[in-house]
Amino acid sequence: MFAACNSREKEIDSLIEQLGVKGQPVAESLAEIGEPAIPQLIRALGHGNEDTRVHAAFALMNIGETAVPALIEALADESKYVRGEAAAALGGMDAKVAIPALEGAVASWPPGWQRHSAVEALRILRESDKGVVRNYIEAQRLNR
Repeated sequence: MFAACNSREKEIDSLIEQLGVKGQPVAESLAEIGEPAIPQLIRALGHGNEDTRVHAAFALMNIGETAVPALIEALADESKYVRGEAAAALGGMDAKVAIPALEGAVASWPPGWQRHSAVEALRILRESDKGVVRNYIEAQRLNR
């Protein structure tokens, strides 16, 4: 069991090393691994290579909510590409807890695609709230 775990960690570490060079296909492989890859992907958000950070954010979007705090932190990354990918990831994860951070990003980021990513993430998150409210109102109407 220990050897299998160690083998999986080595596989994940190897893929993380390739993120900055091979990009999205490697990010997709890490996303397929799922939860076991989250700790290394969160660490990769702090990697010195911008492409590694961008693709780590993409992979995290496809894994789970455990990464939401790290993605919120990535909204402050020095790279506009990492910030934009983190914003898109938070919207794709339906991370409502990120709404205040995304609102701050929209208010402070200059115009550009990364700001658009934050605006789109907010739209998605707020629209899903509306759907919940609509469903609740409809359920209340039907129960009368």
